[in-house]
Amino acid sequence: MSENTYHRWRNQCGGTKADDVKRLKELERENARGRSGAAMPGLKADRQGKLLSPVRRRRAVAMLRDSLGVSERWACRVVGQHRSTQRHEPPAPSADDCELRARLREIAKRKPRWGYRRAHAQVRQGGHQVNRKRVQRLWREEGLRVPQKTRKRRRTADPDAMRLRAQRPNELWALDYEYDQTADGRMLRLLNIVDEFTREALAMHVDRSITAEETVAVLETSSHGAAARRTCAATTAPS
Repeated sequence: MSENTYHRWRNQCGGTKADDVKRLKELERENARGRSGAAMPGLKADRQGKLLSPVRRRRAVAMLRDSLGVSERWACRVVGQHRSTQRHEPPAPSADDCELRARLREIAKRKPRWGYRRAHAQVRQGGHQVNRKRVQRLWREEGLRVPQKTRKRRRTADPDAMRLRAQRPNELWALDYEYDQTADGRMLRLLNIVDEFTREALAMHVDRSITAEETVAVLETSSHGAAARRTCAATTAPS
């Protein structure tokens, strides 16, 4: 490397490592492609989302500077943030804004199944003259969201029926089918039979396909084997 090339690299990259410079170049190309190809439908599948708000871009610039140690000018050019916007300090929230945020948090804690629309109606009933879009923005900034419902799985058809519990060996068996595939992509099926009391694996049948007749045959073989083990245990038991 010549002296002129070294000094030019030093001025442009600020001593950044080659891998970091390569990553920054990739980010810069992706950002330019996202801006220029917004109207091209062929590039929609390649884009992974855009940093739309200045707050998110400001955080991205700070992250690049902290993780890679690059200059603010370089990070702003990669992210697509104007330097004056990056240096602009957001105004302090007003007292009314803080009061409204506290009110929304209180509503979300008291009514966890409510969304921002019902919260907006509740706030309007309380005397706040605020539009729905402002409530929606503050609701998202506070990270408030309706939790997803989790369906409880029924293990029996009748909810009042009692689940069977094994009290001794060979009283209750459980069978389960598993699916896998080999390296050539062909399907592989596994039938496992377990004793619920002893947790012993009575059978592990593997085949490309398992029919009902094969399942019955595996169960009969397992029952015969369990009977033989009981007979052997009874004969070898001390008198």
